[in-house]
Amino acid sequence: MFLLALACVTPAPGTDSNDSARSDSAGTDDSQSDDSGDTQDTQDEIDPLAPVIETCDAYCYLHQTGDENYQWKIECSVDDPDGVDNIWNGRFEIEYSGARIADDKMACDDAGYCSGSFGETTHEVYCDKADSYMFLVYISDWDEHESAPYKVAGRKG
Repeated sequence: MFLLALACVTPAPGTDSNDSARSDSAGTDDSQSDDSGDTQDTQDEIDPLAPVIETCDAYCYLHQTGDENYQWKIECSVDDPDGVDNIWNGRFEIEYSGARIADDKMACDDAGYCSGSFGETTHEVYCDKADSYMFLVYISDWDEHESAPYKVAGRKG
């Protein structure tokens, strides 16, 4: 049954990873962890062929080009056992008070850099409460392996 659940976690290239993100998190309970700050979550068995998230940052800032508005930026440095050019894409979930409130996608380049961004009103994730949000980042490779979740606390940049 574990293998079936693992197969459902990672979206195949060309599929909608947003649907997979919703179905994955519906069956997991990350609220058992009382960790805060930046961590590689190791509660579940880690796929040795999956990408490894080395660092992440999640911060909001005042975007001043054009219309001024607050933006969130999520940036990660990632490695993969088959090389950084095997990294495909990513996704992140946003938690507030232990409850998942939103999710979104990330783009990755072939140098191991992944990022995503959104306006604070898109997901109602407001900059004035930046340190109240926890971001869980997942990165996938072209071989359909998904990283363990990397938890990073939001901050005002």
